Amino acid sequence: MIDGRARYRAPAMRNVRIAVVLTLLLAAPALRAQRPTPTPPVPPQGNERADAPRDENAEIEKLIVDALAAWRARDEAKAAELLQKAAGRLQARAARNLGTFLPTKAAGWTFQEPDINSGTWGAGETAMQWSNAEVSAQKDGDDEKRARIQITNSPQLYQGMQAMVGAQAQMKEMLRQQGMDIDVQQKSGFQVLTMVEESNANAWIIGKRIAVMISVDGGDRALLNAVVAWVDLAGLKKLDGE
Repeated sequence: MIDGRARYRAPAMRNVRIAVVLTLLLAAPALRAQRPTPTPPVPPQGNERADAPRDENAEIEKLIVDALAAWRARDEAKAAELLQKAAGRLQARAARNLGTFLPTKAAGWTFQEPDINSGTWGAGETAMQWSNAEVSAQKDGDDEKRARIQITNSPQLYQGMQAMVGAQAQMKEMLRQQGMDIDVQQKSGFQVLTMVEESNANAWIIGKRIAVMISVDGGDRALLNAVVAWVDLAGLKKLDGE
């Protein structure tokens, strides 16, 4: 039997979950909208081939070294500009790395092109860098079933999801008593919270600094588990850190 406090806490936890999910859904378009404008390629000089591969590591290191030289020369503006360029390159690289862990095929599903982007929110000391990769898929022959997988290292999204997953994990037994299909597991060093409510199925996967959000429209427990299995958590762990 659930006491009075539990009855009051349950709606509160549902409100927390709804608020976090809405934040994530609203934030995703903002992430896409704020993607940086691609830098036009530099034309080849002298004997340099147009198709010669760039040494990205060397380019990023040069930006950092030049920024340090500008700082030592007391040219703060130039140092800041070079560091911002280096940070932008690192963010884009981080987003590409996240994108390599997006599923691209599954039997009976048609996948859209992945959306991979990065950027910065805010300015100055409060600026927050983020990288995001997401993909959507449609169940063949069933317009009601759609899946969406988002991988991010955005601190703001990560922290919100971490708080929500932690709260729901603590309340899982009470939520089960209320008829919620909820499960919490540890997989490859990630905390995995899965939840099925009516025709909506969701999963939140939390690591040390990487978070994965999965939503399946028209999904049940079996379908949600199958979609979660699309993500290579063992491989993603290498990016998440020990």
